[in-house]
Amino acid sequence: MMVCFGSAVLLGSAGNANARLVTEELMLPIAHFGTAVSTGLASSNMTDHCQSIYDEFRGTAVFVDYEIDTSSTYAFAEIAVAGEVVKMTPHPIKAHYKFFSNKLPKHLASLGAQAVIFRINNKFKHPSVEIRFSNNNRYECHLIASSPK
Repeated sequence: MMVCFGSAVLLGSAGNANARLVTEELMLPIAHFGTAVSTGLASSNMTDHCQSIYDEFRGTAVFVDYEIDTSSTYAFAEIAVAGEVVKMTPHPIKAHYKFFSNKLPKHLASLGAQAVIFRINNKFKHPSVEIRFSNNNRYECHLIASSPK
């Protein structure tokens, strides 16, 4: 089930005619995963490990609450994964808004989660959440939550 509430407000000051305060609440399902290694090919142990993490979270809705003021550097984002809340730090970059946290709740950390990243492009389209897991800091698994295409 996809639930989406949102509003975009156009600010009326003459100097910032295109400035917007964008506030959204999204539910993004975890729908796929990927793997990454620094060198060589992924081992079967690695892919099995990633598959087991994905099996636990497949279909889980990630709740995203964010607010961005395009007339300033103000940006806020918070997510919840299976009821565990993660407060994000804003990292706006050229092509899109990016939020990051490596202060993760106990259950995610116990599974080897290293960081959570929320991204949305500068047109406020294509939001996604990436949860990065690591095994002995040698390889990574990425769970991806995004809007259904």
